[in-house]
Amino acid sequence: MSCKVLLAPTKSTHLSPKRFQIISTPYFLAEANFLVEQLKLKEPHDLAKLMKISGEIATLTYQRFQKWKIIHGELSFHAIQMYAGEAFKAFDLDSLDVKLYPNLQDSLLIFSGLYGILRPFDLVYPYRLEMGLTYSPSDVNRNLYSFWQDKIQDYFKVNVCKSDLIINLASIEYSKVLDFKKLSSRSITPIFKEYKNGELKMVMMHAKNARGKMARFILENDIKSDEELKNFQQDGYTFDQRRSTSSEWVFMR
Repeated sequence: MSCKVLLAPTKSTHLSPKRFQIISTPYFLAEANFLVEQLKLKEPHDLAKLMKISGEIATLTYQRFQKWKIIHGELSFHAIQMYAGEAFKAFDLDSLDVKLYPNLQDSLLIFSGLYGILRPFDLVYPYRLEMGLTYSPSDVNRNLYSFWQDKIQDYFKVNVCKSDLIINLASIEYSKVLDFKKLSSRSITPIFKEYKNGELKMVMMHAKNARGKMARFILENDIKSDEELKNFQQDGYTFDQRRSTSSEWVFMR
């Protein structure tokens, strides 16, 4: 048995060109190209309204869609390198032993509103398209969830073994695209909580940081079972059996 770890993408990006030994192509590149061709038709003010973003960010997003190419050139980045949110900062790719890169490529999957599913060393072009947007790329689909759900569900059927343990460290927004109950593999969603002002709650920034650190913990320690996952104790978190269920595991501090 091995672990497949799921993470969500981030709006913030780190655009420092770098190429690693492993270079791969997004599985759903054709679908991403289709989405971009639809989005190219929207003006900056349309994107600002759709994505609820500033005019400046909308203009940048518009320019990126206009420059989009199916085969990315020098302006493309590895997915694991490009995303720069709290979870990816905590994962800290730069300090990871390069010997672990092949295992990283095999074990980590990143959801994406534009690319559907990404492996760490897939080459991607900077973009902005959140899965939760109320956006229909065609008359067939109501939104991005309906566009991606069957495709991503089928991806897991083909590319994830029944014996694999899925560790869902993605946000709720992105996790909703996958019906975990229909998978043949067992899945666990870790939830990170802490006492704040006398109440047990999830502090989102801290939870995102813990997701990244747990993803790295799984990789560096070659975690292969749920019992081994319980050993995660970074930043004072410990597994809470009493508050956990079979599919949602609470780690608290």
